[in-house]
Amino acid sequence: MKILLKQVKILDQNSLYNGKTLDVLIENGIIQAIEKEIRNEDATVISSPALHVSVGWVDIKSSFCDPGFEHKETIEDGLDSAAAGGFTHVCSLPNTFPICDNKTIIEYQLTKSSNHAVKLHPMGTITKGMKGHELSEMYDMYQAGASLFSDDVNPLNSGMLHRALLYAKNIGATLLLAASDEYLSKNTVVNEGIASTRTGLKADPAVSEVIQVEKIIRLLEYTEGKAHISGISCKESVKIIEEAKSRGISLTCDVNLMNIIFTENDVLEFNSLMKVLPVLRSIEDRDYMVKALDEGVIDAIASDHRPVDAEEKELEFDHAAFGSFQLQTLFSALNTHSALPIEKIINILSDKNREIAKIDKATIEVGHIADLTVFDPFEKSIYTENSLLSRHKYSPFLNKDLKGKIYGILRANDCIIMDTHE
Repeated sequence: MKILLKQVKILDQNSLYNGKTLDVLIENGIIQAIEKEIRNEDATVISSPALHVSVGWVDIKSSFCDPGFEHKETIEDGLDSAAAGGFTHVCSLPNTFPICDNKTIIEYQLTKSSNHAVKLHPMGTITKGMKGHELSEMYDMYQAGASLFSDDVNPLNSGMLHRALLYAKNIGATLLLAASDEYLSKNTVVNEGIASTRTGLKADPAVSEVIQVEKIIRLLEYTEGKAHISGISCKESVKIIEEAKSRGISLTCDVNLMNIIFTENDVLEFNSLMKVLPVLRSIEDRDYMVKALDEGVIDAIASDHRPVDAEEKELEFDHAAFGSFQLQTLFSALNTHSALPIEKIINILSDKNREIAKIDKATIEVGHIADLTVFDPFEKSIYTENSLLSRHKYSPFLNKDLKGKIYGILRANDCIIMDTHE
């Protein structure tokens, strides 16, 4: 199959062609030519007034609900949504049923996703059943194909975190750790501040996150290990992480999409679509997350894609489930609302997320295997119930005007073309 990208702006900091607008020809999964003008009558042509191409995007934290909760979303559903959102790789959380704490579930997910253009990277749990009492079969899962391990939003106690860091260090795995104190944040639903005062709902204090971040850093220093803290949401946490990095501690972190777009003010009308973890923080915290991303203190952005159904979401705010549908709309939402420059967004999605997820580097050069996302950052998109690829349309961006359209993805011999504009 031949794909010809016409007059496409290349965004790839590792390519000699970065920032240039050229024609790119991909044939049988290989970038065959990058020139001022290419003519090829046999190729499928993709064009747009402001067509861009980058190395394929990576999401480091999504929930695909399969096995066990397929009524919300299957692996195939999730990968289709990822492709429509411009992602060529997705790391899936182990919060399935049965919980992904053994190699059998890893192998099941890899087999079920093997024929899709989007590559799935299943995570294993850190502890058995995500209960925090006993280490899971991490080595067996690592051998089966998992390189990231997480107990999702469940924080680890000090003893278990100490053992997990040492074990992960020995096998070369990366831990994705939650940043909250299980006692301070127990049953909390909104930020301690304007949101808790005005709604009367149980408050989640920022100090809960700060305490856990400090504990992780102390144990990283003690074990000389490395880890990734997932879901940073407050200013003080970022400052602590920045100081730790300056001391050479091997630490990376991410922020969830919702925490760099919305604030605690958005929960005041009890909209359950705004019920997420970590909770939405203050305007000052939100703005500091964006600043820290732009400066590279926060390394990555996670979609925290969590499909939910009506029985979970259409309830009073304090009883509704946390999370919402995010993968398909992430880029457009970021591009519209985050105030991050397009180059920074692409660098994070293409390179930073890829590095944390331990996915092979890719670049846009002749002779290299295609791992590409094709998009127009200026074309408008409106995600309706018909265009959202979700069984349950619980998205905070439903029927909202967003800026940015995905034209397709290419990964080796696989491609999904959403639109050619021809």
